[in-house]
Amino acid sequence: MNKNEILPNISVESHFVGKDVIFIVTGGLAHIGAVATAYFDEQGVTVSCKQLPHHKEGELATQMAEKAASKLQVNVTVIVGIHIDNATYKQIVQLVDIAQREFDKEIIIFAEKN
Repeated sequence: MNKNEILPNISVESHFVGKDVIFIVTGGLAHIGAVATAYFDEQGVTVSCKQLPHHKEGELATQMAEKAASKLQVNVTVIVGIHIDNATYKQIVQLVDIAQREFDKEIIIFAEKN
């Protein structure tokens, strides 16, 4: 991706698994880069994250899982895979911002359904 290219769409999907929720966040070349699960224990919300080698989505997946579990009050797993070839730092920052906004919208829509 060069600095003049348009950023790809970010897709956020949500699915019930019983009363729990899985979110899938992808953009560009979709894949699994990191998986974070947030659950409740005696300390509040705890998040566990696994990031694949050579990927950088772990921090984003962790933030999203904690936010969704706190707002929806259920266990949550977030799978994130966003890949853009040769993205600049500025483009990565923009993609993360877009992903967070789209994720926030999906949480609101999901909460309104339930």
